[in-house]
Amino acid sequence: MSSYINEMSELHRAILHHLMTGWMTMDEAKHDGIVPLNELAEHFGLPPEELRRELALLEAQGYVDNVHSMGMDQSMYYEGIEQESVRRHDPDNPTYFISENGKRLVIADTTTDDGRSDASPSS
Repeated sequence: MSSYINEMSELHRAILHHLMTGWMTMDEAKHDGIVPLNELAEHFGLPPEELRRELALLEAQGYVDNVHSMGMDQSMYYEGIEQESVRRHDPDNPTYFISENGKRLVIADTTTDDGRSDASPSS
């Protein structure tokens, strides 16, 4: 799995790292790592439609999820990583977060050196 993240586009890797950072924060108002599409698009300097396509690819591969796809209660407010307030689900501006598989990829990315695992056994 660790070699796969090295084959991903820089944008996909950056998205996963950004969502992982939000998930790992100790700030109670931001710890869920749920980020609206518009904020991600602004962060990466891309049009929301283009970023939504990229997120759809990552979602199809199982590395990110969105509030709607997880069957979460659409009437509830969810917290994000870039703001102190909570947000209501908006179908035109879906919110995304890193999945367990995405977390594994990011962890693998941080434990490799030029694509070689630091933990690989030597013969």
